[in-house]
Amino acid sequence: MTTRAAHLPVGGIRISSGAAVTILIAALAAMTAVLLLAMRGGNSEVGRYETTLAPVIERHNGAVADWNQFVNEHNATAVFSLGSYDAQSAEASLAVTTIVTEMEVIRAEWAAVVPPLSRAEPHALVLAAMDLTLRGVTGVASYFDAASTGGADYSQAQASLAMIDEASVYWAQAKSFEG
Repeated sequence: MTTRAAHLPVGGIRISSGAAVTILIAALAAMTAVLLLAMRGGNSEVGRYETTLAPVIERHNGAVADWNQFVNEHNATAVFSLGSYDAQSAEASLAVTTIVTEMEVIRAEWAAVVPPLSRAEPHALVLAAMDLTLRGVTGVASYFDAASTGGADYSQAQASLAMIDEASVYWAQAKSFEG
């Protein structure tokens, strides 16, 4: 699945394929699966690891929900006229930058947890997915920041959305370790 951004005549984008949302929904599913395992808890090393990650996963799920809401609202309310696009892009930049800030904290928290050997590979896959997702969402924030002043690069927006799309491979691989 390829993420696409529709390029509109005045330089705006609409995240149109739904892939960016779908990918982060896949991330939500993978993280929820880990959370469910954590809820089983236990005194084992794996149980302690999963219990430690539970609040990180909950925060991640919140950030994913915020991204999904942003994409849905942006696509539903985007006004692509020269006069309103700058203001709308400034608002979008602020919204996405807030999500980026939360994702940076979550990524750092995830990276700080040392997994047991049996969880090392999926832990690393989630970290790789978080890195790509974070780079993509950061690029989207930069696009909107530049768009608010009329200097947006459409190809940069596409490249950023492609990173989110690419992250889906890592999310799927991490999810395959469930159970």
